[in-house]
Amino acid sequence: MNVQRSGNENARSGYGGPQRTRWAGGMVVVLEQVEGRVLLSGGPGDSDKHAPATAHNVVYVMSNNPTPGKNSILAYRRSAAGKLTPIGEFRTGGTGYYNANERLGPDDSDQEIMVTPDHRTLYAVNSGSNTITSFDILANGSLKRTGVFNSGGVNPASIGLTDDNLYVINKSNQDPGQTAGDNPNITAFDIKHDGSLKAIPHGTVELPAGVQPTQALVSPDQKHLFIINLFENPTTLPPGFPPFAPPFTSTIVSYDIRSNGRLIEADRETNPGFPPYILGLQAHPTAKVLYAGFLLNQTMGVYSYNKAGQLTLVDQAATGPGDVGICWIEVSKDGRFAYATNATTDTVTVFSLADPLHPKFLQSVALGGPKVGVPQPAPVLFSTTPFQLELDDDDDFLFVVNHETTLDDSFPDGNAVHVLKVGADGLLTEVGTSPVLLTGIVPAGAHPKGVIVF
Repeated sequence: MNVQRSGNENARSGYGGPQRTRWAGGMVVVLEQVEGRVLLSGGPGDSDKHAPATAHNVVYVMSNNPTPGKNSILAYRRSAAGKLTPIGEFRTGGTGYYNANERLGPDDSDQEIMVTPDHRTLYAVNSGSNTITSFDILANGSLKRTGVFNSGGVNPASIGLTDDNLYVINKSNQDPGQTAGDNPNITAFDIKHDGSLKAIPHGTVELPAGVQPTQALVSPDQKHLFIINLFENPTTLPPGFPPFAPPFTSTIVSYDIRSNGRLIEADRETNPGFPPYILGLQAHPTAKVLYAGFLLNQTMGVYSYNKAGQLTLVDQAATGPGDVGICWIEVSKDGRFAYATNATTDTVTVFSLADPLHPKFLQSVALGGPKVGVPQPAPVLFSTTPFQLELDDDDDFLFVVNHETTLDDSFPDGNAVHVLKVGADGLLTEVGTSPVLLTGIVPAGAHPKGVIVF
């Protein structure tokens, strides 16, 4: 029997008392409050058998636990009101990544976990052990690990999926502009019928040394792959620029996806003006438009792209005046709204996409939950920072993963999942049971990353 520890948002955040529940699919769970924590235990039942039905109303988050062999996926059931109930913690068989000094770059990534369109297979990166794990998603939302595969490089950080192929960004552990160790790359895999991965011959694209790529974004039509090289072009920074920011500018690179799964570079665009960094990328579901987080500009960049994958900068949409550090982006399934996390200020920006090429600021939402200020200069103002975010399939709720940011790992309550209700007008309201604290599930320095919702 596995014994796992789970943070209880009710006990730790003042939303009520301890709970008892029953694990779906024959797993009995007892939640027992012990010294402000919750112990979760369960025994295997029928859920070990792969059911023909697919799971519904589930949320998955990667713990990114850097203890050797203890990276894991945290699974939750979500109610109609957005409340999260633990299903379990499922080990990947690999190791997460620890960014010891919260520098810009080493753990800046998106799409660390991805799920196939039929919601039957989940893939996760193990950045600290250079592997990709595959899981079957069972009907009750629990996971069955089916394989651990070499990622084709060092420090896998982001996964892109088509119907037939998986692309992984291997970030490497090189410092910006340095050449020691293996270069970063993009490695392409065929996805077999059983969900296993096979490297595509000559399917690896070598990237320049030290560029620290962040994301592998596949276009909605699956014809292009877009990546960001965070630190590609040397530049001169002005006096007084913060020490966590290396002297480089970012580049967005587009690739054509060939019928054999191989990638051919189509175009590249260096971010305009100054400050020099781009982090998150997201595509509009129907228009050929990309949205990019211009990290220190307080703007969301807007690019159009054509059938050949060529990029054109069209606009920069301003965030709210209190939003700083725009990074990762989510676009609603209907293409009406965009949402962006602001790492510095622990906020979420809402944009209208009534005109996809010219987004308009609608709202800035300060995320709730425990937080304290951190000494400056630092890349963030608080002891917790939002990274990945994802909407459910009906665009009813937005889920945001935060991680702890103190240099001494002294604020484990900074690791949390926020749940925000989406109104008909696209505006956000954090629900009363949010945030769900991950305290006790993962160590403070684990920096949870990645979220999947369906």
